Amino acid sequence: MRHLISLLIIGIFFVEPLFGQSDFIDINSHQMNVETAGLDAREPGEPVIIFESPSGGTVKDWDSIFYKAASIAPVIRYDRSGLGKSEWNGKKPSPENIAVHLLELLETMEIKPPYVLVGHSWGTQLVRHFAYLYPEKTGGLILLDPGFRPNTFKAALEDIGASPEEGFKAYLDTFKDNFDNPNYTENQVRHFTAMAEWFVSPFFPPTPQTPVAALLGGKPGPGPPLLAQLPFDYDKWIIAINRREMERLLSWTLDSPDGIFILADQSGHYIQHDEPALVLAAIRNVVDKSPSNSE
Repeated sequence: MRHLISLLIIGIFFVEPLFGQSDFIDINSHQMNVETAGLDAREPGEPVIIFESPSGGTVKDWDSIFYKAASIAPVIRYDRSGLGKSEWNGKKPSPENIAVHLLELLETMEIKPPYVLVGHSWGTQLVRHFAYLYPEKTGGLILLDPGFRPNTFKAALEDIGASPEEGFKAYLDTFKDNFDNPNYTENQVRHFTAMAEWFVSPFFPPTPQTPVAALLGGKPGPGPPLLAQLPFDYDKWIIAINRREMERLLSWTLDSPDGIFILADQSGHYIQHDEPALVLAAIRNVVDKSPSNSE
């Protein structure tokens, strides 16, 4: 059993990007917007890379790396129910329902596992839940700047001398108050609400026993103006929680049979936009170590 814990990653060359194909797939009478590339040339047992967007996000969140990733393995990106161009399916967008719906989509498209899932922000928790429900179908995970847990949130508040319970409650209240933002659609708010409910739940899936890579953005930017009303210093807190998250993700990768941790020191929250080559190299690392490619 070998683990690679790294703060640096070597360069990697990629061939010219492939052309993608967009389509609408009917899932229980609801149209899902899906884009693929490289599936026609897929070899038997080759992993398929699936991209899971952040909360409220769409396929556009992967524009910076989608086509280049198709030179590593076939790729899929899609709009979750009610987001982007996909129709609302009427089901609560909980991690479990999203995982079940994704599998329905893949089975309808007759795309067999193994699946290597790439998640960003809230999407990291969604791919972890998919791996928890379907471990035999999961060939690996790549987590890009995962959302933090309540315990690390509170621990970081303690680190800066703030009240953990007061600060945590104020953050959640501010987040929920922002649901009234007129720029959000009704379906986006449904997704945000489901994320907020999950955030305070006690369950977090264990590390899957497959190759994993976790990337943490090392240059967090200033928070949005609405966070100025919080009862703690946001700038100090974001530094403290990044330190806590680094420790947590290092531990998380050590629990994997083959894990890698990468500090993306030139990136903010959107690592795939700030350092796309770093993300592509991490994807390559996991794909090359996935069960079908290591037998």
